[in-house]
Amino acid sequence: MDQNLEKIEIPQPQVTHGGYHDFRRDFNMTTYQTSKMTYVFAFLMVLYVSQGFLGGQEDFLSTLNEGMRMFIYITTIAFQWFIFGIMYITMRTENTDLSSLALNRIRTIDFAWSFATLLVLAVTGVAMSLFVEFIGHPMPGELAMLLPQDLLGKFVWVGVSFTAGFCEETLFRGYIMTRIREMGKFSNWTIPVIVSSIAFGLPHAYQGIGGLIVITSLGVVFALIYIRTKSLWPAVIAHSLLDFLNIFFPQ
Repeated sequence: MDQNLEKIEIPQPQVTHGGYHDFRRDFNMTTYQTSKMTYVFAFLMVLYVSQGFLGGQEDFLSTLNEGMRMFIYITTIAFQWFIFGIMYITMRTENTDLSSLALNRIRTIDFAWSFATLLVLAVTGVAMSLFVEFIGHPMPGELAMLLPQDLLGKFVWVGVSFTAGFCEETLFRGYIMTRIREMGKFSNWTIPVIVSSIAFGLPHAYQGIGGLIVITSLGVVFALIYIRTKSLWPAVIAHSLLDFLNIFFPQ
């Protein structure tokens, strides 16, 4: 009888963390450490998103010619890659790299997800544009004045579109969402999605309440696809295509 008792194995309870712990594993955040650069970069981001509150941008857009547009395109590309460079340095001080943003090797399925995302963005954009018009805050159409009119400008616009798609998604979805969840130790993505989407919309605050609502809602779509796929590439590709297609379908 004693020998039989010795053979009985008592099952040990399995510890499943879920939530926050799964996030750290899936997004390669297990080595993350908040650094001084984290707070410096956060301050720079506050300044960056606050640009939408500067007045007079609509009047400026109405005066653009092709030379001025080209200057804006080039400076926009340079500025966004500059911000990306600072972000990358910050990540290195945090003992992480681009994999912590879920920016790993691109997969074939990422292209399928990106086209699906583009369709959702189109439907969401139209729906929210109708909504803000219904509540009396339609989006102004001045941004169409920023689009290129000649062949050279359209060629450079391809670079602007990819830069915006890559740099803005790595910043607003990849970096902001993961760092907010890590530093707040949130069990789900709700707060990171809300904060990152509002931060994405704030640079468009000069377009009024309508512009802020529409762009913020698009930010939510990007955030949800990022969470669903656990990859940044679908959002990057969809964002780049969305900006490029503005040439053919201006706001």
